Amino acid sequence: MAYDPTASTAYASVRYAPRPQSARTVADAASVKQLSFIEDMVREIHRLQVRELELAQGEHDDATRALALGTLGTADDAVRVQMSQTFTYGETGTINRLIAARNRHRKLAQEMARRAPVTAPSASVAGPVVLEADQTYRAADGRVIRVVRGQSGHLYGKVWTPDTQSFEYLPGLLRIPGMVLMTLAEVSAFGQQTGQCCVCCTPLTDTVSIALGIGPVCESRYTGKARSRSAKYRAAVLAEYAARTAPAPADVPVVPATDAPF
Repeated sequence: MAYDPTASTAYASVRYAPRPQSARTVADAASVKQLSFIEDMVREIHRLQVRELELAQGEHDDATRALALGTLGTADDAVRVQMSQTFTYGETGTINRLIAARNRHRKLAQEMARRAPVTAPSASVAGPVVLEADQTYRAADGRVIRVVRGQSGHLYGKVWTPDTQSFEYLPGLLRIPGMVLMTLAEVSAFGQQTGQCCVCCTPLTDTVSIALGIGPVCESRYTGKARSRSAKYRAAVLAEYAARTAPAPADVPVVPATDAPF
């Protein structure tokens, strides 16, 4: 029997043609694990979209969140809509499209969080203070709070806790009133009293750093130069520190007065 290329090509086109996608919805076609994963993805995307709207408005209160939910709907609404969509497979299928959308919104939210100013209540009449990452603030009640940016791009606080002599996580950073950026003098006084640098949240070990209340790297963030790395400056600081911490001289005993001429 002679080989017929036309028939072979026709057979291959039918045999290896892409299978038609099922018209069933996500709720009907997906497995239990796939349904759970899809729901998690949809809720994560919805949370990121709400976060993007909050950052765009520059506010993080209940009114802004209500506005975002009015625009996007609730997470449950988003899940119901997704479950009613047609379930598809492959590189452009339902699950891969949700993963790509999650990654895209996560990257966008992180970038917006880095650029957007974050405000907190201030005790001054000038209005709220703009919080910056890697800065140390003093609250109205005197607490020392370190503002840190997490891996998600959000700011959170670490407050000095005298009981544990360490900085611990502080919830509700944006609701703390009277946040004022600490000066170099305040930072140095804190370090001298506690032996802990409130700029980098690490204990002070060098004698000069203990005397100054701050290390050379953190000091350069305020002054633009690390003075404590100079040998002459270190010697002067150590001499002043030794004089300040030297024990007081013992009292000289007073000899009672007598009537003797000598």
